[in-house]
This record gives sequence, structure tokens and C-alpha cells, in this order.
Amino acid sequence: MKKERIQAKVANLELNEGQLDWLPKNPRQWSQEDIEKTKASLVLDPDFQEDNPIKVVPLGKGKLLVFAGNLRTTAARALNWKTFEAIRYTPENEEDQQTILRRAILDNGSFGAWDYDALANEWDALPLTDWGVPAWNAPDDPGMDMGVGNVTDTQQKYARVCGYQIPMTEIEEARMKAAIEAYVEENGLTIGFFSKLLDDAQQPTDED
Repeated sequence: MKKERIQAKVANLELNEGQLDWLPKNPRQWSQEDIEKTKASLVLDPDFQEDNPIKVVPLGKGKLLVFAGNLRTTAARALNWKTFEAIRYTPENEEDQQTILRRAILDNGSFGAWDYDALANEWDALPLTDWGVPAWNAPDDPGMDMGVGNVTDTQQKYARVCGYQIPMTEIEEARMKAAIEAYVEENGLTIGFFSKLLDDAQQPTDED
């Protein structure tokens, strides 16, 4: 099977919706929040895409079908990127097609599990959720978790920030969610939200 690394035009990329009879549609789903986080990750470390390119197959007429990297392609479109690092696979027989099918699943596979204690104790200074690490809540705890780590009191809602476990009322939780949603609507991603929060907190009030 022929494989080559290319700079693909984003306008020529098509998400996998089952256009090829031998390649089922992409089995992954994502939310708008997932898109925003992926956008943020691409902006944060654009060179990483060079090391981990999307994978495509020819569709004809210059079009390329993405079989691994559909979410990243969606994020690249939202960022108005013109080109995207890709590996173009050109299958020549059924064995090649089976290789592509296998890699489409392996690219999205997830083996093992996060060690949240290690994340909380050794990686907590980093913006883990912006890097794709899922936030963790204690069982049956509907509270917002803004970091990682154990929340042992399931009757109380907490926000985990910079190693602190901060109790929250339902009103505070609703206000924080509203502030985050407003920031994302204005800026398109969550990076910078805490800087804005801190800047707003330092603004002088009428009583100062």
C-alpha cells in the first residue's frame, strides 16, 4: 500500500460519513465542548500535529476522506486553518483496506485508565482538562469539578482548583457555569478564562 505524507488542504478534507462502501462511518461522537478543547489543543501546540498527522484516503476529484482524525479536522475547520498535516493511504487490495479499518479503530482506542491520584498530586499545576483529561467527580456527585482528585463528601459540591477543594453552593455553581459559557461564546475556547476571572476580581469597586 502506498503511503505519503502531505500538507492536505482543509477544504478538500471530508469527514468519514460512510462515503466508501468498504469503510464504515466514523464510530466516534463528540460534543461542542470536545471541539472547543480540541481547538485549544491545536492552538496551544500546533507542532504536535506534525508528529501526529491525521490519516486519509483518496475520494477522487482531489477530495480526501479522513479515517483517523475526524475531530481534529472539525477543529481545524473551526479555526479556519488552510492546511493540515496528513498521511495519505492509497489501498490497492482488500488487505490494505483491512489495515485501514484496523487503524481507524486503533487510532481512537483507549487502553488503560487515568491514575487520578497521581494527576492530582503530581500534575495538578497543568491545565489537564484543556489537554483532554476528563474531569472527575465522586459517584453521584453532580457538582462541577474544575480540576482532578477525590471528592469524598458526596453531599457537598466542590470545585477543584490548583490543589484546593472549594465548597460551592448551587447558586455559585450556576454562576460559574454561566461565566464559563459566556467566555467560550465570546472567545471560542476556555484558555484564558481564569486570567479574566482574576483580572475582574482585581478591578476596583465603587467602595474602594
